[in-house]
Amino acid sequence: MKPRTVEWLAKARGDLRVAEIVMADGDGSLRDFVGFHCQQAVEKALKAFLVERGVAFNPSHDLAYLLDICIAADAEFVAMEPDIDGLQPYSVKARYPRDVPATPTGEAIAGFVAAVRRVIDLVSGKVQVP
Repeated sequence: MKPRTVEWLAKARGDLRVAEIVMADGDGSLRDFVGFHCQQAVEKALKAFLVERGVAFNPSHDLAYLLDICIAADAEFVAMEPDIDGLQPYSVKARYPRDVPATPTGEAIAGFVAAVRRVIDLVSGKVQVP
């Protein structure tokens, strides 16, 4: 496995861990931060796959764009479309006032975290991470 792949996956797992910690906070006031870190985790996991496969991509936070490239390289990624749909609004732009999407429900953030795990698991299997 390429060293950059390892780095991208480590960052993806780090964002997932932050999302899990914030989600456990319990009062619900930080749910948009969970959405942000889940979006970031998926973005980094998809980039890990692309880096490992040597597939060129433009710098982007657009999950649909990255997923389309992953699907072109491996059709199994089409199964991830439902998982990433709800995460796009929580990209970097959501970190600023006025651009923040509606605060997700507790059920939504639990779904986001589960989706991230599925994406990371798929990528890990594709790049043969133990």
